Formats: sequence, structure tokens, C-alpha cells
Amino acid sequence: MMIVCIVLLPMLKSRFIFLGRVITANQNIAHMPVKIGRNDPCPCGSRRLDGSRQKYKKCCIDKPSPFTPELASEVNAKRAIEVTAEHDRFLEAHAKRECYMCHLPYDKYDTEKECAHWLLRPGTLKKDLVESVLEKRGCFEPQAFLRWLANEESFGVQINDLAMEGDPTKIFETTITYKNLEWSFTCAESDLVGHQDSFQGKEPHFHFQMRINGRPFINYGEYHPKLSQYDLFVIRAKRHEIPGIIYQEGFGSGMDAMMNSISDDGIDAMRVYPNEDDAPFHLQTFVEAAPGTSISGDEVSKMLRESREKGVPMAKLMRGLKNVSVKTLVEPGPAVPEKASRTPRKR
Repeated sequence: MMIVCIVLLPMLKSRFIFLGRVITANQNIAHMPVKIGRNDPCPCGSRRLDGSRQKYKKCCIDKPSPFTPELASEVNAKRAIEVTAEHDRFLEAHAKRECYMCHLPYDKYDTEKECAHWLLRPGTLKKDLVESVLEKRGCFEPQAFLRWLANEESFGVQINDLAMEGDPTKIFETTITYKNLEWSFTCAESDLVGHQDSFQGKEPHFHFQMRINGRPFINYGEYHPKLSQYDLFVIRAKRHEIPGIIYQEGFGSGMDAMMNSISDDGIDAMRVYPNEDDAPFHLQTFVEAAPGTSISGDEVSKMLRESREKGVPMAKLMRGLKNVSVKTLVEPGPAVPEKASRTPRKR
């Protein structure tokens, strides 16, 4: 049985793949059937008297889906157009250094209308007003705007959301850089539950840190902004708790999506950066000759010269050698920002 769900997002709508159809960053649409297990939580969201989720087999397993694949295709095709149009509006405004949501220049703000562009700290905006944006807008809406900004400088590279570098106790942990600014968002399992034995943070919350020119402006432990209902929905989607919905950043994709999408063709398309500190990826290539054969040192030297002169990675050139096995390890490069760690409190 295919369950079809239409998800409406208030802004930055490229972040989700919808049930039944897929919307990706470049708006290619592909069919994606979804199978719900008999013992999975029912997608209708019903609960037992004790508050636990009702199982699918005990609830809607024999009920027809209110949506058809044809309807899903129609609605999501329209949504793909809306997403692209919204991003185009962002690009048009960004070219003029204006916020596409409140229509003010990036260096101006209206104290009666909290907006995500306040995280650029227009003028000499006080940090309590920056914090008010997170109180009003939550975590993921402002973060999505910052992702779009960062990706206009270098797609994916300035967003460190790498799962491989994450703390296993964290639900999400992201650091974003743009020009002289750095923002970090993090939420642990204990934050999602709330600190019941603490004066602050009793409700589900996240932590936020901001740096300007590398210097502290807002520290993680200063306050505990609440997770909005939309944030809680996003977290459930990220944790695959909503059957058939896959979380995706789309136009705001970071290094985690970049690393997961690398193929041999992607490596072949890479170029060597003159300044290693600007490189988004670091490649290590291992070459092993077949038994009874050897690798010519002259041939390797020739490849090294070609790599320096033409900017072609050795990983690509070495695949032209005969009777060898070539393996390439791809790691985040020096250009990817480090994830900001929690600073221990002073005693």
C-alpha cells in the first residue's frame, strides 16, 4: 500500500522529499513508493489511551489512502515550481543585498518584525534581539536561510553538518560560516526531553552559538531557545519517525549531502586548488600493482607534473595506469569549517 502525504512548509520549502514523489535540489522528480510495516506506528498519528502510538495493523491498515499517486504527483509538481520560485526570489533579493522575506536591506531591521536576516547582525543589533529571532522563529527556519546564504559563496562547503564528525549524543549539530560570521546549532537527546532538574531549559530546546570575526558574540550556554512545533516536526522527519518522509536540505545542502553523493565521476570532475586551504575535499589515493607487475616511477612523476600543471587530481590520473588497483579516500578539506564545540563553563 502506498501512503501519500502532502506537506506544506511556510518557507524555504526545498527541505523535504514528499511521500509518493521526490523533490530534490535540482527539482528532478522521481517516483518513490513507501511501504508501511504492520507493526510500524500508524501514519495517521493516532495514539492509545496511554499516549503511545497506535500500530498500523491495529488502525488504518484496511483503510484506503485519501490521496492517490496521481494527486501526489500533481501537488508536488506544483510545489517544485513554488520551491524554485522562492529560491529565485531569494537570489534576486540577495543580489541587491536585501532580505527576500521582510524586503529590508541586510544592514537594516524592524524591531517589530523578527526576521532570519537579523542573524547577520545588521548595524549594532544587540544580542538579545538576535536571540529573539530564535525565540520567534525557532531553529530550522533561520538555519535554512543561513544555509542558502552560505551556499551562494561556495555550495555545501561552508556548512559542516557532517554526521561522521558529529557527537553521537546529538540529534543535530551544524556550523555555518558566511563572510566574517559563524553560527552553530546543536540539540542533544537531553535537550529534546528538557532539563527537568534545572532552572532553565525545562522545555524541548536547542543551543545556539554565534561568532563575529572569530570572537564570541553569543555562547552556547547563555540561554535555551525553545524548539517550535515546526522544529519538532523536522526532528521527527530527520529521525525517520514519520513513515515515508525523508528529510533533505535541497538548496541548503551542506557537506554531509556532498560527501554522500560523491562518485567516481564526481572525483573526475574535481580540480586541484592552488591554495590547499581553499580545498573543500582532501583526497588520498592508494595504488597497488597486480601480482608480478610493478609501477613505473617515471610514469608516476609524469602524472605528478600533469596534476600540478593542469590541476587534475592524481586520483583521476592514476586510474589510467594498467594492472593496478586504485582506491581513493575522500575526506572534508581544509575549507570546511570545524564544528563549534561547547565551551566548558568556568567554575
